[in-house]
Amino acid sequence: MSVIWKTICNWISSYWFPTSKEQLQDAECKILQRIKRPWVGNFIRVGEEVEMWTVHVNLSPSKQTPLVLVHGFISGVCWWAQNFTDLSEDRSVYAFDLPGFGRSSRPDLMKDGDEAEGKFVHYIEEWRKAMGWTK
Repeated sequence: MSVIWKTICNWISSYWFPTSKEQLQDAECKILQRIKRPWVGNFIRVGEEVEMWTVHVNLSPSKQTPLVLVHGFISGVCWWAQNFTDLSEDRSVYAFDLPGFGRSSRPDLMKDGDEAEGKFVHYIEEWRKAMGWTK
């Protein structure tokens, strides 16, 4: 059994590369440069020590309701990179990294699933308020 475990650990470590916030930022910028519309990225404070990295595409004023994209687990803002241009044709599009993902803050993890789900809902709601939206 230890031979199998050792093989698995060696295989994983051969594909694991240490990284940094700077490398993540550089890689993300290279990916997002492909967006064919104006965009900006900034951190939105959603708690005392929590910020959510947010990308806003198509900065032109529009009467259309903005589209907000929420990624799933093991992804982030760049998950939407190939879709930003088309989705933002006639409206603003926003995408954010949930806390614990991408360039957002890394708050302590919850051990209880219901508590973690509630915390994510709380962060998204605080993000909406910080954006100045009422609905």
